[in-house]
Amino acid sequence: MKYNHEKMMKDIINLDQTAYHHSIVVFQDTFLPFANRYLVYWDKRWQCWFFLNYPTQQDERKNVEIIGDKISRALKIDSSCIRLERKCQKLQQKYSESHKEERYYDHVFYKGTITVFPELMKSDSFDIDGVSYRWMTMAAMKANPDVRKKNLDVVEVVEKDF
Repeated sequence: MKYNHEKMMKDIINLDQTAYHHSIVVFQDTFLPFANRYLVYWDKRWQCWFFLNYPTQQDERKNVEIIGDKISRALKIDSSCIRLERKCQKLQQKYSESHKEERYYDHVFYKGTITVFPELMKSDSFDIDGVSYRWMTMAAMKANPDVRKKNLDVVEVVEKDF
């Protein structure tokens, strides 16, 4: 049998060891004079505070459009008040607590800006549609045992690149 484009595509797919392609959106509490906290949400499955994150679409423009729409709906903010700026992309290998194995993660990081904050979001913590959110400093995230164990690599990228 000849080696053709279909076999080549199967080989390429089999070579891709990336388990997850996610876009991570980082918002700071810019409604304060000295922004030093970041928006995180409580992920019930992982039992951990995470930055907002969404599956990455291959097309960059489509990715930004879908993420902006999801953030708008989740945080009850008009999409015209949300800006996303791509900062970096990191391929990271780490142990997955939920899967109990080493996995590869392809993370695209965005700096999110909210131009008009709803009053609710100015609280230290708040709930929207059953999702718990809070503002946390880098120090608080790094001191949290769950964050250290499950998400320190992402926190360190944000600390370094934002």
